[in-house]
Amino acid sequence: MLEFAFPLGLAVILTFFHFYGGLLIKYARKYNMHIISFSAGMFITFIFVEMFPKLFEGINYIGKIIFALFLGGFVIFYLSEKYIYQNVKSQKLIKKDVSEFHILGFFLDHFTIGFFLILLSYTDVFLGFLVFIPLVFHMLASAITLHNIEASLNIDIIIKIILSGAVLIGAVVAAFLGAGLNVRLYYSLFAFVVGALFFIVLRDLLPKDKHRKPLLFIIGVGVATVLLVFAGI
Repeated sequence: MLEFAFPLGLAVILTFFHFYGGLLIKYARKYNMHIISFSAGMFITFIFVEMFPKLFEGINYIGKIIFALFLGGFVIFYLSEKYIYQNVKSQKLIKKDVSEFHILGFFLDHFTIGFFLILLSYTDVFLGFLVFIPLVFHMLASAITLHNIEASLNIDIIIKIILSGAVLIGAVVAAFLGAGLNVRLYYSLFAFVVGALFFIVLRDLLPKDKHRKPLLFIIGVGVATVLLVFAGI
């Protein structure tokens, strides 16, 4: 576990940053779409450049079923949202259920970030530090969005702590699994969570309307690519 001390430390910092991110909301809210588009560009780059290759590595441990698990995470999130819209008649209830669904989605998002930080430690600790920088922007965008959801659902402090701590939870789980306790479970969980995260990115983060900032998305892709190249990927 000592080899994961540095990425676990970064996960702790992200946890505190997200929890206290509300202090920055009044200054950053008007730039929320800029932050989302920029962080989306970086995040989608990490998925394609770092996470997808990990799926192929997982074939050596659990076979091609790893792609079925990836698809399962994507499909379950897709069907869950469709079920809410098709079976909840009240618009007020739809808003409430989708907000709760978003909370689960953000938990998995943060959980995967923690997972991702630990995975990076397998290749290069310095790479983990480089990727930590853009993840701060992603967590700020998440804090702004969750602040709006929290206001509508009256979320208590316990739920807020759990949501903020999801990064650290993901990091700790990945550290235990990565330490050799159960490699098959490690790659199975990784594939499922990445599939769910991929759905969240496609649905919520990619620029798709006039409010998004495609140029900042492209800049985010470029910055993430430069960081990964600089780290030796």
